[in-house]
Amino acid sequence: MMINKKTVLAASIALAYSFPSLADQSMRIVLEANSNKASALKSELLSNNIKIEKELSSLESFAISIDKTQLANVTGLTNVKTFYPDVPRKLMSEGASQYIPYGLSMVQADQVQYQGGQKVCVIDSGYALEHPDLPSAGVTGSDDGGAGVWYQDPFGHGTHVAGTIAAIDNEFGTTGIVDDHSLDMHIVRVFAGNGSWAYASDLAGAIDECQQAGSTVISMSLGGKYSSPIEEKALDKVARANILMVAAAGNAGEALHSYPASYDSVISVAAVDSTKNHAIFSQRSSQIELAAPGVNIFSTVPVDRARFSKFNVTQDTINFQYYGMDGSRFGTVTGELVDCGLGT
Repeated sequence: MMINKKTVLAASIALAYSFPSLADQSMRIVLEANSNKASALKSELLSNNIKIEKELSSLESFAISIDKTQLANVTGLTNVKTFYPDVPRKLMSEGASQYIPYGLSMVQADQVQYQGGQKVCVIDSGYALEHPDLPSAGVTGSDDGGAGVWYQDPFGHGTHVAGTIAAIDNEFGTTGIVDDHSLDMHIVRVFAGNGSWAYASDLAGAIDECQQAGSTVISMSLGGKYSSPIEEKALDKVARANILMVAAAGNAGEALHSYPASYDSVISVAAVDSTKNHAIFSQRSSQIELAAPGVNIFSTVPVDRARFSKFNVTQDTINFQYYGMDGSRFGTVTGELVDCGLGT
Protein backbone atom coordinates (compact mmCIF):
# COMPACT_ATOMS: atom_id res chain seq x y z
CA MET A 1 0.00 0.00 0.00
CA MET A 2 1.33 3.40 -1.03
CA ILE A 3 1.08 6.22 1.51
CA ASN A 4 1.46 9.77 0.32
CA LYS A 5 4.46 11.38 2.04
CA LYS A 6 2.51 14.55 2.72
CA THR A 7 -0.15 12.54 4.49
CA VAL A 8 2.53 10.96 6.67
CA LEU A 9 3.98 14.39 7.41
CA ALA A 10 0.60 15.72 8.41
CA ALA A 11 -0.05 12.64 10.56
CA SER A 12 3.33 12.94 12.25
CA ILE A 13 2.76 16.56 13.12
CA ALA A 14 -0.75 15.88 14.31
CA LEU A 15 0.49 13.07 16.52
CA ALA A 16 3.05 15.37 18.09
CA TYR A 17 0.41 17.95 18.84
CA SER A 18 -1.80 15.31 20.42
CA PHE A 19 0.46 15.27 23.46
CA PRO A 20 -0.48 17.95 26.02
CA SER A 21 3.17 18.76 26.67
CA LEU A 22 3.60 19.81 23.05
CA ALA A 23 0.20 21.30 22.38
CA ASP A 24 1.23 24.90 22.99
CA GLN A 25 4.82 24.63 21.78
CA SER A 26 6.47 24.81 18.40
CA MET A 27 7.68 21.58 16.85
CA ARG A 28 11.07 21.32 15.18
CA ILE A 29 11.36 19.22 12.01
CA VAL A 30 14.12 18.46 9.52
CA LEU A 31 13.16 18.69 5.84
CA GLU A 32 15.40 17.24 3.13
CA ALA A 33 14.89 18.78 -0.29
CA ASN A 34 14.64 16.91 -3.57
CA SER A 35 17.93 16.81 -5.45
CA ASN A 36 19.02 20.30 -6.49
CA LYS A 37 15.78 21.75 -5.12
CA ALA A 38 17.09 23.27 -1.87
CA SER A 39 16.76 26.82 -3.17
CA ALA A 40 13.23 26.17 -4.33
CA LEU A 41 12.30 24.62 -0.97
CA LYS A 42 13.83 27.53 0.88
CA SER A 43 11.73 29.93 -1.19
CA GLU A 44 8.62 27.91 -0.33
CA LEU A 45 9.43 28.06 3.37
CA LEU A 46 10.04 31.78 3.35
CA SER A 47 6.91 32.51 1.32
CA ASN A 48 4.87 30.56 3.87
CA ASN A 49 6.47 32.43 6.81
CA ILE A 50 7.91 29.18 8.17
CA LYS A 51 10.88 29.80 10.49
CA ILE A 52 14.14 28.26 9.32
CA GLU A 53 16.16 27.39 12.42
CA LYS A 54 19.17 26.05 10.57
CA GLU A 55 20.16 25.72 6.93
CA LEU A 56 22.37 22.74 6.07
CA SER A 57 23.48 23.66 2.59
CA SER A 58 25.77 20.70 1.94
CA LEU A 59 22.94 18.33 2.87
CA GLU A 60 20.21 20.26 1.04
CA SER A 61 18.21 20.29 4.23
CA PHE A 62 16.54 22.65 6.66
CA ALA A 63 15.53 22.53 10.29
CA ILE A 64 12.28 24.37 10.78
CA SER A 65 9.95 25.24 13.63
CA ILE A 66 6.20 25.26 13.18
CA ASP A 67 3.12 25.57 15.31
CA LYS A 68 -0.40 24.27 14.73
CA THR A 69 -1.43 27.19 12.59
CA GLN A 70 1.29 26.39 10.06
CA LEU A 71 0.44 22.72 9.68
CA ALA A 72 -1.42 23.19 6.41
CA ASN A 73 1.41 25.24 4.95
CA VAL A 74 3.94 22.47 5.60
CA THR A 75 1.75 19.75 4.09
CA GLY A 76 1.52 21.81 0.90
CA LEU A 77 5.28 21.93 0.26
CA THR A 78 6.26 20.48 -3.13
CA ASN A 79 10.05 20.11 -2.95
CA VAL A 80 10.40 17.85 0.12
CA LYS A 81 12.23 14.55 -0.33
CA THR A 82 11.89 13.29 3.24
CA PHE A 83 11.30 14.60 6.74
CA TYR A 84 11.67 13.57 10.38
CA PRO A 85 11.64 15.09 13.86
CA ASP A 86 14.64 17.19 14.81
CA VAL A 87 15.14 15.21 18.01
CA PRO A 88 16.84 16.90 20.98
CA ARG A 89 20.37 16.13 22.15
CA LYS A 90 22.02 16.94 25.44
CA LEU A 91 25.49 16.77 26.86
CA MET A 92 26.41 13.35 28.29
CA SER A 93 26.44 14.78 31.78
CA GLU A 94 23.76 15.73 34.23
CA GLY A 95 25.88 18.57 35.52
CA ALA A 96 28.41 18.65 38.32
CA SER A 97 27.46 16.83 41.49
CA GLN A 98 28.41 17.54 45.04
CA TYR A 99 30.33 15.00 47.10
CA ILE A 100 29.74 15.13 50.85
CA PRO A 101 32.81 14.05 52.86
CA TYR A 102 32.18 11.26 55.37
CA GLY A 103 33.81 13.33 58.09
CA LEU A 104 31.04 15.91 58.01
CA SER A 105 28.52 13.63 59.67
CA MET A 106 31.15 11.85 61.78
CA VAL A 107 31.93 15.04 63.67
CA GLN A 108 28.19 15.94 63.66
CA ALA A 109 28.80 19.14 61.74
CA ASP A 110 25.58 18.49 59.85
CA GLN A 111 23.62 18.75 63.11
CA VAL A 112 24.71 22.25 64.12
CA GLN A 113 24.45 25.67 62.54
CA TYR A 114 27.17 28.29 62.53
CA GLN A 115 26.10 31.32 64.58
CA GLY A 116 28.70 33.74 63.24
CA GLY A 117 31.24 35.95 64.96
CA GLN A 118 34.36 33.84 64.29
CA LYS A 119 37.35 34.21 62.01
CA VAL A 120 39.50 31.19 61.20
CA CYS A 121 43.15 31.71 60.34
CA VAL A 122 44.72 28.99 58.21
CA ILE A 123 48.52 28.85 58.37
CA ASP A 124 49.61 26.73 55.44
CA SER A 125 50.73 26.79 51.80
CA GLY A 126 48.27 29.39 50.51
CA TYR A 127 44.73 29.56 49.18
CA ALA A 128 43.39 29.13 45.64
CA LEU A 129 41.28 32.26 45.68
CA GLU A 130 39.84 31.60 42.21
CA HIS A 131 38.47 28.19 43.21
CA PRO A 132 34.72 28.03 42.36
CA ASP A 133 33.96 25.97 45.46
CA LEU A 134 35.66 28.31 47.94
CA PRO A 135 34.52 31.68 49.29
CA SER A 136 36.33 34.86 48.29
CA ALA A 137 34.31 37.48 50.15
CA GLY A 138 35.40 37.70 53.75
CA VAL A 139 38.76 36.09 52.99
CA THR A 140 41.93 38.08 53.67
CA GLY A 141 45.53 37.03 53.82
CA SER A 142 49.18 37.83 54.29
CA ASP A 143 52.47 36.43 53.09
CA ASP A 144 55.11 35.33 55.54
CA GLY A 145 58.77 34.43 55.15
CA GLY A 146 58.93 35.01 51.40
CA ALA A 147 56.85 31.93 50.61
CA GLY A 148 54.74 33.72 48.00
CA VAL A 149 51.41 35.48 47.73
CA TRP A 150 48.71 34.10 50.01
CA TYR A 151 46.02 33.85 47.30
CA GLN A 152 47.90 31.23 45.30
CA ASP A 153 48.63 27.66 46.33
CA PRO A 154 50.95 25.74 43.98
CA PHE A 155 51.37 22.99 46.58
CA GLY A 156 47.61 22.51 47.17
CA HIS A 157 47.68 21.63 50.87
CA GLY A 158 46.33 24.91 52.22
CA THR A 159 43.44 24.90 49.76
CA HIS A 160 42.56 21.36 50.85
CA VAL A 161 42.50 22.43 54.50
CA ALA A 162 40.45 25.54 53.74
CA GLY A 163 37.89 23.50 51.81
CA THR A 164 37.40 21.18 54.77
CA ILE A 165 36.56 24.26 56.80
CA ALA A 166 34.52 26.37 54.39
CA ALA A 167 33.80 24.80 50.96
CA ILE A 168 30.51 26.21 49.66
CA ASP A 169 27.25 24.27 49.42
CA ASN A 170 26.59 24.97 45.73
CA GLU A 171 25.58 21.62 44.17
CA PHE A 172 29.07 20.73 42.95
CA GLY A 173 32.48 19.94 44.36
CA THR A 174 32.25 19.40 48.10
CA THR A 175 31.07 21.12 51.27
CA GLY A 176 32.88 22.31 54.36
CA ILE A 177 31.91 22.68 58.00
CA VAL A 178 30.60 26.22 57.38
CA ASP A 179 29.28 26.06 53.83
CA ASP A 180 27.25 29.26 53.35
CA HIS A 181 29.88 31.98 52.73
CA SER A 182 29.35 33.31 56.25
CA LEU A 183 32.72 32.38 57.78
CA ASP A 184 35.50 34.94 57.69
CA MET A 185 38.98 33.55 57.05
CA HIS A 186 42.52 34.86 57.10
CA ILE A 187 45.24 33.01 55.20
CA VAL A 188 48.91 33.12 56.11
CA ARG A 189 51.21 31.40 53.67
CA VAL A 190 54.42 30.02 55.16
CA PHE A 191 55.23 27.25 52.68
CA ALA A 192 56.57 27.76 49.19
CA GLY A 193 55.07 26.04 46.16
CA ASN A 194 57.19 22.92 46.45
CA GLY A 195 56.10 22.27 50.03
CA SER A 196 59.59 22.94 51.38
CA TRP A 197 60.29 23.54 55.00
CA ALA A 198 59.16 26.54 56.97
CA TYR A 199 60.67 27.32 60.35
CA ALA A 200 59.46 27.84 63.91
CA SER A 201 60.14 31.55 63.58
CA ASP A 202 57.98 31.63 60.45
CA LEU A 203 55.21 30.05 62.44
CA ALA A 204 55.66 32.47 65.31
CA GLY A 205 55.30 35.38 62.90
CA ALA A 206 52.30 33.79 61.25
CA ILE A 207 50.56 33.30 64.59
CA ASP A 208 51.01 36.98 65.34
CA GLU A 209 49.61 37.90 61.95
CA CYS A 210 46.55 35.74 62.66
CA GLN A 211 45.96 37.64 65.88
CA GLN A 212 46.47 41.03 64.24
CA ALA A 213 43.87 40.09 61.63
CA GLY A 214 41.28 39.50 64.35
CA SER A 215 41.24 35.69 64.14
CA THR A 216 39.51 33.71 66.87
CA VAL A 217 40.61 30.26 65.67
CA ILE A 218 43.98 29.20 64.20
CA SER A 219 44.39 26.04 62.13
CA MET A 220 47.86 24.52 61.71
CA SER A 221 48.08 21.33 59.69
CA LEU A 222 51.86 21.25 60.03
CA GLY A 223 54.56 20.39 62.52
CA GLY A 224 57.97 18.99 63.37
CA LYS A 225 59.86 16.92 65.93
CA TYR A 226 61.36 19.60 68.12
CA SER A 227 59.87 22.32 70.30
CA SER A 228 60.96 25.94 69.97
CA PRO A 229 60.97 28.67 72.62
CA ILE A 230 60.02 31.43 70.15
CA GLU A 231 57.18 29.34 68.78
CA GLU A 232 55.91 28.43 72.25
CA LYS A 233 56.13 32.05 73.37
CA ALA A 234 54.05 33.20 70.41
CA LEU A 235 51.47 30.50 71.01
CA ASP A 236 51.17 31.26 74.73
CA LYS A 237 50.67 34.95 73.97
CA VAL A 238 47.85 34.20 71.57
CA ALA A 239 46.27 31.70 73.97
CA ARG A 240 46.03 34.41 76.64
CA ALA A 241 43.92 36.37 74.17
CA ASN A 242 41.43 33.44 74.16
CA ILE A 243 42.24 32.41 70.60
CA LEU A 244 41.63 28.70 69.99
CA MET A 245 44.53 26.93 68.30
CA VAL A 246 44.33 23.52 66.66
CA ALA A 247 47.18 21.53 65.09
CA ALA A 248 47.75 18.13 63.51
CA ALA A 249 49.23 15.63 65.97
CA GLY A 250 51.74 14.44 63.38
CA ASN A 251 51.98 11.88 60.57
CA ALA A 252 55.08 9.88 61.51
CA GLY A 253 53.11 7.03 63.10
CA GLU A 254 55.11 7.28 66.31
CA ALA A 255 54.38 7.68 70.02
CA LEU A 256 56.42 10.88 70.05
CA HIS A 257 55.46 14.52 70.36
CA SER A 258 55.11 16.77 67.35
CA TYR A 259 55.05 20.57 67.56
CA PRO A 260 53.16 22.89 67.62
CA ALA A 261 50.44 20.33 68.41
CA SER A 262 52.14 19.17 71.63
CA TYR A 263 52.32 22.56 73.34
CA ASP A 264 49.84 22.88 76.20
CA SER A 265 48.22 25.92 74.59
CA VAL A 266 47.34 23.99 71.39
CA ILE A 267 44.71 21.29 70.82
CA SER A 268 46.46 18.25 69.33
CA VAL A 269 44.28 16.32 66.85
CA ALA A 270 45.05 12.77 65.70
CA ALA A 271 43.52 11.07 62.66
CA VAL A 272 40.96 8.28 62.35
CA ASP A 273 39.51 6.67 59.23
CA SER A 274 35.90 6.33 58.07
CA THR A 275 35.33 3.44 60.48
CA LYS A 276 36.70 5.50 63.40
CA ASN A 277 39.84 3.38 63.65
CA HIS A 278 43.19 4.98 64.38
CA ALA A 279 45.06 5.94 61.20
CA ILE A 280 48.31 4.00 61.09
CA PHE A 281 50.31 7.11 60.17
CA SER A 282 48.93 9.27 62.98
CA GLN A 283 50.89 10.07 66.16
CA ARG A 284 49.94 8.44 69.47
CA SER A 285 51.48 10.84 71.98
CA SER A 286 50.23 11.74 75.46
CA GLN A 287 49.46 15.29 74.28
CA ILE A 288 46.69 14.23 71.89
CA GLU A 289 43.32 15.59 72.95
CA LEU A 290 41.02 14.87 70.03
CA ALA A 291 40.71 12.57 67.04
CA ALA A 292 39.05 13.55 63.78
CA PRO A 293 38.53 12.14 60.27
CA GLY A 294 41.87 12.25 58.49
CA VAL A 295 42.06 9.42 55.95
CA ASN A 296 41.06 9.89 52.29
CA ILE A 297 39.45 13.24 52.98
CA PHE A 298 37.74 14.69 49.92
CA SER A 299 38.23 18.44 49.73
CA THR A 300 39.11 21.32 47.43
CA VAL A 301 42.42 21.50 45.55
CA PRO A 302 43.70 24.01 42.97
CA VAL A 303 42.00 23.40 39.64
CA ASP A 304 45.13 21.94 37.99
CA ARG A 305 45.42 19.30 40.72
CA ALA A 306 41.96 17.72 40.49
CA ARG A 307 41.86 14.12 41.67
CA PHE A 308 38.19 13.25 41.40
CA SER A 309 35.96 12.87 38.38
CA LYS A 310 32.39 11.91 37.54
CA PHE A 311 31.45 9.74 34.58
CA ASN A 312 27.99 8.97 33.25
CA VAL A 313 27.78 5.30 32.29
CA THR A 314 24.77 4.15 30.22
CA GLN A 315 22.83 7.15 31.54
CA ASP A 316 23.47 6.19 35.17
CA THR A 317 25.69 8.50 37.16
CA ILE A 318 28.61 6.64 38.71
CA ASN A 319 31.47 8.25 40.62
CA PHE A 320 35.02 7.09 39.93
CA GLN A 321 38.06 8.27 41.83
CA TYR A 322 41.27 8.76 39.94
CA TYR A 323 44.63 10.39 40.49
CA GLY A 324 45.49 13.09 38.00
CA MET A 325 48.88 14.27 36.84
CA ASP A 326 50.07 17.64 38.08
CA GLY A 327 49.35 20.28 35.48
CA SER A 328 46.53 18.32 33.82
CA ARG A 329 44.00 20.35 31.90
CA PHE A 330 40.64 21.14 33.47
CA GLY A 331 37.56 20.52 31.38
CA THR A 332 34.92 18.11 30.11
CA VAL A 333 35.07 15.38 27.48
CA THR A 334 32.57 12.83 26.22
CA GLY A 335 33.56 9.40 24.96
CA GLU A 336 33.44 5.66 25.41
CA LEU A 337 34.58 4.36 28.80
CA VAL A 338 36.78 1.27 28.51
CA ASP A 339 37.98 -0.91 31.41
CA CYS A 340 41.69 -1.50 30.78
CA GLY A 341 42.31 -3.29 34.05
CA LEU A 342 45.80 -2.54 35.35
CA GLY A 343 47.03 -1.62 31.89
CA THR A 344 49.54 -4.46 31.80
